Amino acid sequence: MRVIRCRYEIADELESIIPKDIRRILCESGLPFLPGTGAFSKLEGLEPVNGGAHVAFTDMAYADRLVVDIDQGTVMRTHRFDIPMTFVNSDLELYEASFLEFAGGLPYDDPDPDAESNPLEATAEDLRRRLAALDPPAIGDNTFWDEICWDITISDWTSEDLR
Repeated sequence: MRVIRCRYEIADELESIIPKDIRRILCESGLPFLPGTGAFSKLEGLEPVNGGAHVAFTDMAYADRLVVDIDQGTVMRTHRFDIPMTFVNSDLELYEASFLEFAGGLPYDDPDPDAESNPLEATAEDLRRRLAALDPPAIGDNTFWDEICWDITISDWTSEDLR
């Protein structure tokens, strides 16, 4: 799976509200994305969310977005219904490191779907351990990365899913 790095240009109305450290990552170093998958896609432009308290930077399909809290720097996932946001990472740098750990294993194909034990469980558990080493809160119960690891266990993120 091909990962690309993209940078954003910040609109004038957002420049004054986005802290310098967050602007540096979004505009100078950029973030990794997975083009053409329907998730982890770059938005056309940064989008203010919740009255400007958060800025959306990634499309997660079905109107969900990954956002950065401009006061705390945490990365969260929004949901299209009135579901509270889900914790993703403690900051954008840890999000990038976590994303690259996840993307490095793509696609998560089951080498033997007929085997009694599910090798994807071990793969997901290994990813879970690596993510916990990077950012312990990111792999807590009901977090974004916890959901991604569960998805891997149930055979999501396969070659077929990524077409």
